[in-house]
Amino acid sequence: MLGNHGNASQPLCYDCSNKDARCAICTDFFRLGELIKEDNSLICRACIEKKESQGKAGEATEPEDTLPAPDAIDPQIRLRVADTYQRFLNFIIDTALIFMAEFLTFFILAMTMSEAAYTGLTKSIPGIAYFFIFHLPYYVIMESTFGQTVGKMCTGTRVVNRAASRAGFDQILGRTLCRLIPFEFLSAFFGREKMMWHDSLPKTLVISERCANSNKLEKP
Repeated sequence: MLGNHGNASQPLCYDCSNKDARCAICTDFFRLGELIKEDNSLICRACIEKKESQGKAGEATEPEDTLPAPDAIDPQIRLRVADTYQRFLNFIIDTALIFMAEFLTFFILAMTMSEAAYTGLTKSIPGIAYFFIFHLPYYVIMESTFGQTVGKMCTGTRVVNRAASRAGFDQILGRTLCRLIPFEFLSAFFGREKMMWHDSLPKTLVISERCANSNKLEKP
C-alpha cells in the first residue's frame, strides 16, 4: 500500500498513476479489485475493518440501564414491598427521634447561651434549615450505612434498589431530598406498588424482611 501523495491537484508519481482509484477514507491508491463499494464510495478493506472495529467498541462501551422500570420489578420482590402500616410506623418513629434530637439540641443551646443570643439564633434560622441540619443527616447516614433508619429496624423493613440489593449513596441522597417536595406524603395514596415519590424517583423500594415465603435479604 502506498501512502497519500498530497491533494488531487498535485501531479501523481508513476507508481500511483498506474493504480486504478483512491480510497474515499484514507485517499491511498488501490486497484479496483482491492476496493469495496460502500454508499457510492470506494473504500479499501483496511478502512472497512477499522470502521467495523470502532463500531463494535462503541457498542461495548455503551452504558446499560441496570435498573428495571417499575413495571419490570420481579414479582417475588413485589410481594415483599412494605405495607402502608409499616411505612406509617417508620414515619412516626423516625419523626419522633428527629424531633427529640432537635429538642435536645436547642435545650442545650438555651442552657449555655444568654437569652438574647439564643433568641437571636432561633429567629435567624429559616425553617428549611431544620431539614438540612437534622432530617437529611439522619436519613442519609442511617440508610446509606445500614440500609435502615431506626424506624425501619423496628418494623423489619429496608431500603433497596429495584434489584433488591443495597441502594447506592446517590439513591439514598436522592430519596432524602425528594422528601422536600411539597405534599410528597400524598403520593402514598395514589403511588403505584405502594411507592411514594421518594421511592419511585430515585428508583428505590422499601421492602419487608419479615415477609413470609420470601428469601431473607443479605445484610449490607
